Amino acid sequence: MPAPNIDFSLFYTAAELQRHMASLARWKPEMASLHVIGKSPAGRRILLLEITDPATGPASAKPAFFVHGNIHASEVSGSSSALYLAHYLLAHAQDDDATAALLRGAAFYICPRISVDGAEDALVQGRSVRSRDLPERRKNCIWPEDLDKDGRILQMRLPDPNGEWIAFDSDPSLLLQRLPGDEGGQRYRLTTEGLIHDWDGGPWNNPAGRYLDFNRNWGFNWRPPHQQSGAGRHSFSEPEMRAVADFLFDHTNIFGALGFHTGPAAVLRPPSAGGDSSMEKADLPLFRQLALLGSQITGFPGLAVAEYRSVFHDPSDYHGHFPDFGYKALGLLTFEIELGVLMNSAGCASSDIFKFTPQDLRQAERRLMAWRNAHLEEEVFVDWKPFDHPQLGPVEIGGWLPVGKANICRAQRVETWERARQFIFELARRAPRVEIHGLTAAPLGNGLFKVTCNVANDGFLSTSVTHAGINVQGVEGVIVEVERPPGVEFISGRNYTRLGHMAASSRQEMQWVLRCPARKRAKIDIIARAARAGQAAAAITLAG
Repeated sequence: MPAPNIDFSLFYTAAELQRHMASLARWKPEMASLHVIGKSPAGRRILLLEITDPATGPASAKPAFFVHGNIHASEVSGSSSALYLAHYLLAHAQDDDATAALLRGAAFYICPRISVDGAEDALVQGRSVRSRDLPERRKNCIWPEDLDKDGRILQMRLPDPNGEWIAFDSDPSLLLQRLPGDEGGQRYRLTTEGLIHDWDGGPWNNPAGRYLDFNRNWGFNWRPPHQQSGAGRHSFSEPEMRAVADFLFDHTNIFGALGFHTGPAAVLRPPSAGGDSSMEKADLPLFRQLALLGSQITGFPGLAVAEYRSVFHDPSDYHGHFPDFGYKALGLLTFEIELGVLMNSAGCASSDIFKFTPQDLRQAERRLMAWRNAHLEEEVFVDWKPFDHPQLGPVEIGGWLPVGKANICRAQRVETWERARQFIFELARRAPRVEIHGLTAAPLGNGLFKVTCNVANDGFLSTSVTHAGINVQGVEGVIVEVERPPGVEFISGRNYTRLGHMAASSRQEMQWVLRCPARKRAKIDIIARAARAGQAAAAITLAG
């Protein structure tokens, strides 16, 4: 079957994304399998690709790296970047030594889109959605609706002498937040396209209801919505999040994880809250070093999540957040990549964005609009169009498309996906790896044999991955088993030994004394395994 024809610089609807993921699984069915791990409230499927080299064993018997994207609706770069990663693994499994080696020793679980309903709203309707909206029909509040029947629910602006937004004659399309000293211009009120529900003719309000932020719904350090906006009713309250959590808990072979996002470009490490003092001291140098490596590969700043903020704000505390869940709850090697926003494409560095004053932001918005005017083919902004609102009279509908503003421009995408792929490969190469070396059987006479081998962790991380992972329930350290045919007896040693977790580049000598029946040949299998370090096997034959 020829390679699927996928343009990774584009963003795809749910049906298109499903079609591309299925085509990858059909292209290399021996290496890739497509799984449905859950469904959204609207019935859309949450899809995951499992990729490994089956010649060296199934994915479940190898350390695995988990990648997810598009947990926030408008951040569709994550889906395309994850799709690019899956394609790269399959396309280069035979012709690139580094990729082939990774797939021999590890597996990848790739879930390109978690917010499957929200992304559809953002892509198809042009709506501004975090992960999912829960609108309420409340008296005197805007109810979102496609008034001009163009298939989208955009923004709506109307002249208002008290409006907080202002447009100047130099560019009447660009709405700017008011600043002290502004003179002239037209002030506007900005809201969502729609009708005022049950309006009594008096003052009215913006849309009512709640929103959900799936990246505040993870099951570590969760806080209720009045303390952490968008957190949901309880941790993993949303079916999409429960599906992902169940997958993570069910696959104890996962040693590392990375989430794709689209804020100002950055490589992010734990912690999400509490500062570096909240991490295990033994783990902090590792995460700092890898964040620096990620920065060198991507060209993005490498930061702790808590430092990903405006310099005018206190350190961030994100509760129910993925890096803390992955690291502190599961002990995984956990990172996020912010793939960038349109303002990055317009020439604003993330380090500058974090230092923007209100005046700087105004200049950046002007720069962004100038970039848009020079790149109309990107279709990131809908020109304001007059509309006779049945309740409010003359208004205009249009504005920035959330997907357009929340992602980098098309020309920069594939290059960015490639740099992200390189960083993920570097993380995946650090997997712990159980091996068996030097298996021998020395005859002792009278049918007795001394069987000896070394069980080693030849990987670059402990079999617990992190110090935080040592006591995670369900994540076994190294276990060594001896399989023998009937009649072979243990004189010393046992057929089942728990070695616990092993540091990187460490080894443990194992010895058994076995009795083999006279004039019999017996095959002895030694199997060593660890939840996050894979499995190794070696065999030797005893001749009684």
